[in-house]
Amino acid sequence: MIRAIVIDDEQSARENLIFKLNKLDLDIQILAEAENIAEAEKWIKSLDPDLIFLDISMPNGSGFDLLDRIPDINFEIIFVTAYNKYAVKAFQYFAIGYLLKPLEMEVLRETLNNSIQRIEKKHSKENILQLSQYLKASTRNTMMAIPVESGLEFVDSEDILKLNASEGYTLIFMKDGTKIMSSKPLNYYTNLLDPTAFFQVHRSYVINLSCIKKYHKVGFVQLMDGSEIPVAKTKKTEFLNLFKK
Repeated sequence: MIRAIVIDDEQSARENLIFKLNKLDLDIQILAEAENIAEAEKWIKSLDPDLIFLDISMPNGSGFDLLDRIPDINFEIIFVTAYNKYAVKAFQYFAIGYLLKPLEMEVLRETLNNSIQRIEKKHSKENILQLSQYLKASTRNTMMAIPVESGLEFVDSEDILKLNASEGYTLIFMKDGTKIMSSKPLNYYTNLLDPTAFFQVHRSYVINLSCIKKYHKVGFVQLMDGSEIPVAKTKKTEFLNLFKK
């Protein structure tokens, strides 16, 4: 039996979640409901749940404010969130459960099954803090998490000069001259980056459009750092159309 607490400031959201949990017919007992972080803190400390469903945005404090009050996080967390797709990628990377509102049954089932498998494991508080920092930064809409071998690096996408595919990895060049080797392939970033700010000029290169210094009709662009990037013939017309008014 998995013992859980549902934390959300909206009663209708709590009722909807509990209704769908009951429909899934899984071995979960709802110990309590809470509509704010003070009430949630009381229930967590007194009931010692295995799992909490936690809304992020609530009056008088966020879900992360609640976690800051818990010295030992020894329960599984499924965040209930309306955050954008970039934040969702961060949730996925950290292997922390999440549910996007409005809730979908199959997503709920999959997320819950994954959480049940991890129920005996304690979450790293460092991961919770990193995720909190990322979500706060993501409200700027230009912040992004770069998966690297050791974890994540957080950068402002506006500071990226270009990206270069490298044998299944991606080498990211920053405006300040630093480089980041990401464990993700280039197409991961073509789906993630703002298409009005970045353009894939070649199968191996994505460039920041604001960093172009010159275009040479023989088939390459020169960026602000002096590097010359090829423009594929199949991309030339689309690329030049970006600059037509």
